This record gives sequence, structure tokens and C-alpha cells, in this order.
Amino acid sequence: MNIKPIIDFNEKTIAFLEKNGGIFVQPNWLKIYDQSKIELNGIYNKGNDLIGAFSLYTDTKLGLKWIKTPPYASHIGLFFINPSSNNSKKITFNKKVYKLLSDYFEHKKYALLTLAFPPEHIDMQPFIWKNYKVIPNYTYQINLSKIKEEELLKIASPEKRNEQKKAIKDNVSVTITEDYSIIKKMVEHTFERKEKSFNTALVSEILNNYSNNQNSYSYFSKLDNEPISANYIIHDKNIAYYLMGGYHPQKKHLGAGVYALFKAIEEAKRRNISIFDFEGSMLPEVEKYFRGFGGEIIPYYTLNKSNFLFEVILKIFKRDRF
Repeated sequence: MNIKPIIDFNEKTIAFLEKNGGIFVQPNWLKIYDQSKIELNGIYNKGNDLIGAFSLYTDTKLGLKWIKTPPYASHIGLFFINPSSNNSKKITFNKKVYKLLSDYFEHKKYALLTLAFPPEHIDMQPFIWKNYKVIPNYTYQINLSKIKEEELLKIASPEKRNEQKKAIKDNVSVTITEDYSIIKKMVEHTFERKEKSFNTALVSEILNNYSNNQNSYSYFSKLDNEPISANYIIHDKNIAYYLMGGYHPQKKHLGAGVYALFKAIEEAKRRNISIFDFEGSMLPEVEKYFRGFGGEIIPYYTLNKSNFLFEVILKIFKRDRF
């Protein structure tokens, strides 16, 4: 087996990615990035047939090369077709692929590497054996294939149900929209409130050039005919991701965001999407908020590694990661 960048996006390659891969390895998603920084890598078997793929993003930090999960992607989109039916052979094949990945990363000659893997990849031993720092992270997911739409409220906490009831009582309304300027404004409010900057150009690229009614949707809540909260969801045929959202800091309502998010989850169910993913829940206040919607807590892993000098610095400021 070998790994190499996918250069030729011919019909056969695109069809393979669409059939087997998730949203974060699809060419239309990868177009949102600076093409000099994004790279889609193919995993090939001995016969040089494409059997899997993953994405990498190259940036700089303190002037040094940084390989990381592409911005706004939940993970690197790693998938591959395992040809084995025997369980022992399946595990052996997986380990061979993971070792191949670890070797490939090393050839990149980075100063810093931080990559998130999809939740289905749980065997991190080949990376641990190569001295990668493997960190568990958590998200919440609702398995929509196992629940009826009318039961979505029942699995939520009493607090979340009461917050939605209050929103309805106070005449908050929720509407699906393709006016993504509303979403962008609410996201800006969120970052301003947290005193953080965000990539305006990339958010605009996602909202204005990537979005269509086949891969994304958005709900916003309004009070007195003015938007006060919004969310933005992207999806493939299997998983919907809560990608971004926010609310108006001066006109916030306790249940407005909850009401809009319940509508977004219901929309995923109507689109026959199997999983609704809240896209990471590591900050305590975010974890508490998402927990209330009744999903299952799902672990996923990140790989971190750096050169010696960088690691010494990072151990001071990012001790939990290095």
C-alpha cells in the first residue's frame, strides 16, 4: 500500500469519494480552502487502486510548518475500505494503514502536527508506538435512525424542553433560511463576545460559495421580526454537523437558540440523515449546552506531535496537549 496526493479528480475518483467518503474529503468542500494549503491524499492498495482518502491542511505557526485538521472541518475525513471479513485480519489491515499514515506524516517534515480523526477510528496504538501524543476528545451525537421525529423532544433534558416552551410562549418564531448573511452576523456576534477573531474570508466562502440546499441548511429565530439567533448545518448522506451558530448579544432569549437547534435536528431527520453531530463539545459551557439535547457522548482522538524545541514551548502553554 502507499499514500500520495490525489491530483486527478476524474469521474471514477469523484464517484469513489462520493460513495465511500464523508463531507470533509469531497472536492466541493475542499474548494473552500486556499489550494496551496489543502491537500487530499489517497490511500492505494498493491494494485494501485484507490481504497481511501484523508485531507491535510498546511499552515505556519511562529514561522514553522504546521500540519493540521482543515479549519471548520470536524476531522481529516479519514476513511478506507478494509477488504477482510475475518476480524483478526480486519484489525491487522487497519494497523497496517495506521502505520502507513504515521510514516507518511513523518515524511512531511513538520514542526507541529495536530490532526483530529473521525470517531470510528479508535485504534491509536500504531501512533502511540511512534510517540505521537494521542488525546481523547468528545462530541455529542443523536442517532436519528433509531428515533422518531416526535420523540426528539422526549430525549432532551427538561430544561431544554422548558426553554423551547418559553420561546414559543414569548412569540419567538423559527424559520429555515438561505439568507446566510444572517448566519454570518450571528457568528460575528459570538466571536466578538468571546473577544476572538475568526476567518471572515473562509466563513464567507462556506456560506456563499459552498452552501446549497443539497449539502447544508440554516435556521434562525426572531423576536419582534428581528433575528436573534441562528445555526448553520452541513451534511453528507449520513451525518449532519452543527458547523457554526450564534446569537445577538443585546437581544438574546434563553430559548431562542434551543428552539432553532431543535428545528435543525428535526430537519436532519426529515432529510433521512442518520446522525446529527454537535461537532465537538470540549469547552465546559458548550458541553453542558449540547448535553441537554439528549445525544450520546462520543469519543474521538487527536494526534499531536512536534519537534523538540516546539514541544518545550508548547508544554508550557498547552500542557494538556503535549
